[in-house]
Amino acid sequence: TAAAGLLAQSDAERLRAAGSELALLEGDFAGELLALARRLDASAVFYNTDYDPNAIARDEHVARQLRRAGIDVHASIDHVYFAADEVVQDGGKPYAVYTPYRRRWNARFAAEPHPPVRSEAAVRDKLLAREAIGATRDVPRPEDYGHASSDAHPRAGLVEAQRLLKSFLG
Repeated sequence: TAAAGLLAQSDAERLRAAGSELALLEGDFAGELLALARRLDASAVFYNTDYDPNAIARDEHVARQLRRAGIDVHASIDHVYFAADEVVQDGGKPYAVYTPYRRRWNARFAAEPHPPVRSEAAVRDKLLAREAIGATRDVPRPEDYGHASSDAHPRAGLVEAQRLLKSFLG
């Protein structure tokens, strides 16, 4: 089993303050997402592409299961600016040397800028009500999965980032 998503507590609290909820799922990815999609009467699931081999295999498995159940599945680029196959040599091969890759990347960036989307503004009025999402568990702590917390590894989220910046600026 694996946790299907973790967010900093402050992010979950912000969703709750907006009248929604963070659905934390744990267990078989395909089964948990399919059950959530059915509970929400969703016709599609959208996710962000991951390039880790284990994540690719997981996502392909989940997509097959969801499609088999009649749910459309759509992948999007998230934590990288261009997908793995979007910045390649003229012949389609990936770069093996950084400098030519960087030049191609910069040229593509200049030609096709992607301005950032303010997440909160984009989803305002699109969040599901807490009642529709249903009961969910609290955001787990690292200790819940056998990991130790440490001040050497700060918590995530906007509130924590602002606290660290304030501390740094003194």
